[in-house]
Amino acid sequence: MLENGFECVFGQPPPNYWTLLHAKCEHPGCPGSSEERSIGLMLYGDESTALGSTFMAFHWQSDHSELAANSQQSRYLITVIEKERYVVRDGINVTIQGITSHIVASLNLWREQGLQGLKASVVVVKGDWKFIKELCNLQRFYSRDAICFLCEASKSMDCPYTDTSASAKWRDTYLKSDPWTVAPEITKLADWSLLRVSIDLMHTFHLGLGRDIIASTLLILLRSRGLVAGSSVKERMMTVSALIKAFAKQKQRAFPAKWCLTNQKLGLKTNKFAEFHGKAWQAGVIIQWLASFFEATPCADPNVVACVALSNHLVTLMISAREHGVHLTDVEMQQIKTVGEGFLKSYLSAHTAYRGWCPYKMYNVRPKFHMMQHLIESADTGRNPASSMCFMDEDWIKNVMRVVQATHKKVAARNTLHRWLLGLLPALTEGKRRPASLLALASAVLCMCSSPTGFARAVAEMQLASS
Repeated sequence: MLENGFECVFGQPPPNYWTLLHAKCEHPGCPGSSEERSIGLMLYGDESTALGSTFMAFHWQSDHSELAANSQQSRYLITVIEKERYVVRDGINVTIQGITSHIVASLNLWREQGLQGLKASVVVVKGDWKFIKELCNLQRFYSRDAICFLCEASKSMDCPYTDTSASAKWRDTYLKSDPWTVAPEITKLADWSLLRVSIDLMHTFHLGLGRDIIASTLLILLRSRGLVAGSSVKERMMTVSALIKAFAKQKQRAFPAKWCLTNQKLGLKTNKFAEFHGKAWQAGVIIQWLASFFEATPCADPNVVACVALSNHLVTLMISAREHGVHLTDVEMQQIKTVGEGFLKSYLSAHTAYRGWCPYKMYNVRPKFHMMQHLIESADTGRNPASSMCFMDEDWIKNVMRVVQATHKKVAARNTLHRWLLGLLPALTEGKRRPASLLALASAVLCMCSSPTGFARAVAEMQLASS
């Protein structure tokens, strides 16, 4: 890619990028002698389904890519592995650890020796909580009493994760102990620190607390008279559904025509916590609608209004700040911390106020509540917590699974890499002349196909792509 003029894939770090990493993120700093020829990398992994099975996929991405808005052009597949092939011993995913050891060795080599004069260093490791658990051999995670890999916060009152105060016990344990008993392979990264692990905004809020806010707040609207039109809960549910769809259409994020709120979508089960079941982007739109609704409609409970408004404002602040890069200004850092602190307090207040209010539990203070606090306070590092959101990565893995779906299950891992490389050239050279050397590279990879018919088909596709 470097030889053929695709420097935009890597981009260039902004001024003071390495200085800030060194000063606030426990990073050694620039891996090379030239900051302009040294880039930060993000390493991502996640599972998805294809061929009736579950596959894990890894990719790397430049932290400065000019093509970041295009998942195919900016994210580069490393490997895929079928979940059925996992070997787990004593709670450790040996397969993931073996794969990680090879990835780490390659990334360390890139850092030390460089490629065409370009050196790279991993600055972010990201994915959902389940992926981080398996990658880092975590002994402290969501289903245990001790839940947090950054501190010793727990579900018990010994070190409660629900304490958001400045004197919370868990603060004294922050980064003081390893969250594993067997060191994972990822710790062999040259620039490793637990601060490399990103707490993802999408998984923590849009697929976490945001879902709880939506379901619980909508319950208040649906079970209260006078807030929305309708003489029954069912009628009010239809009214709210129509209002949400109209709002989404204005935001150019249209919901499916037949989409409608139901008891199932709100996770309504007696004596269980209400939780919205929908996509992450839908959760974001509904939070925005709730915030605009409360601006125009009086509500009896200021805690609910504050919880919705502050959560929406917090996410908007972080996403808006991405427009000028990965770093936050001093003003943005303070705004995120102040708004975030208010949001967490209002959420706890709503949880307390609506205990026993109806047959369903409301405003679940789940372990992601604590991780949200770490995410908010990570603004102190100067790096925008939203800079490594996984929205586009989710789009990427869906595309990879489409490639997996076009292979045979027995050879899916190998042939997915072949096919992905085949599709890389058209993706990078869309509307441009395709360099012969990249064509040769893709053809050489295809020659590794063991099936003669598969090879013939792949060559035909390659010739079509190069025409």
